[in-house]
Amino acid sequence: MVEVSNDMLNDILKEAGGQYFFHKEDVGEVILEFESSIEKFEPGDEDFAGRVWNPPVTDAQGNPILDFSGNPREPWAKFEAKCVINGAHKYYSFGGARSKNLTSFIEVMRASGIDNKDLPGTKWSVNRVGRWDWDIKYLGKGETKSSPSPTNVKSKIDSKIIEALKAKKDQSAGGLAKNDLIVYLNLVTNIGTDEINDIWDNLLSDNVIREQDNKIYIL
Repeated sequence: MVEVSNDMLNDILKEAGGQYFFHKEDVGEVILEFESSIEKFEPGDEDFAGRVWNPPVTDAQGNPILDFSGNPREPWAKFEAKCVINGAHKYYSFGGARSKNLTSFIEVMRASGIDNKDLPGTKWSVNRVGRWDWDIKYLGKGETKSSPSPTNVKSKIDSKIIEALKAKKDQSAGGLAKNDLIVYLNLVTNIGTDEINDIWDNLLSDNVIREQDNKIYIL
């Protein structure tokens, strides 16, 4: 038996290509938060994953892969960037220089006044809507337009908390300990304790609950 080290895990990812994100047709929209600019890797270069880039020029049967003009494909450079996608650090593959994904992205970059060197820290909505069609939007830096606004998030949290408090109201006639009530809310709503404490004053001021003599009463 051999204990698997971090280096071994990294090697497994390299071999499997698990660090890469290939935007297939059935994926739809993703939010890219760039951690690097778009980089170009020529054949023979070591890519982000630490592998030497050897582009495929033949298919599984050994037949030449043809380019758009019907000629055998020559070894080609690929383009990719380090991104955070759905909370995971990935290498987003743009394909080759003639990739519609890449050319469409560059067009939106130009229209948005964003240079390649400015990409780190920016967020983008990239939606593949067909084999050749892409819907790309620049979302700026910081919070993205596709993310719930702070107000919406607060409303959802408040609603969950209020519903859970209603279910507990009959048991609060004699008052409840604050810590016990927070533990109950955390278990029922899956909302973190810190978030519950953040809106606690709002619950009091909105007369959802009342605090008296170190006891909490649900109104």
